[in-house]
Amino acid sequence: MNDNLVSARSDIIFMLTTWAALVVEERPVSVTPKRNAAVLARFLRTHLGWLAAHPAAGDAAGEFRALVIETEGIIHPGPATRLELGRCARRNCRRNVRLREHVDRSRPPQVSCDAGHVLPPHEWLRVGAAGDGEGAG
Repeated sequence: MNDNLVSARSDIIFMLTTWAALVVEERPVSVTPKRNAAVLARFLRTHLGWLAAHPAAGDAAGEFRALVIETEGIIHPGPATRLELGRCARRNCRRNVRLREHVDRSRPPQVSCDAGHVLPPHEWLRVGAAGDGEGAG
């Protein structure tokens, strides 16, 4: 389970609940919506005209926009960053080694060579030594 996505979902529910509570406090409504994203969103859509005229409408729009951008970044994180580090230090390999760092930072970086050897952190410094002909195997 992606912790960032769970956190974003919680933030979305909180935001929807907060703005629905404002509607319930300031408008004559007969029903308080359940704490469910789809139900809350429908409730707010019903009162959209009133919310748009509310003095806090700009704040609401900014907060929702920030949540959408954050959530989109988690769902569609974009390409990973890749950095070429040198040659593999494994015996008889000598393939290119690259660092792959994910944009969303939810996963740790990975160092691996083109042959598929994944290098644990304690081997990362050996990559530079392999380029000098001093690599161990």
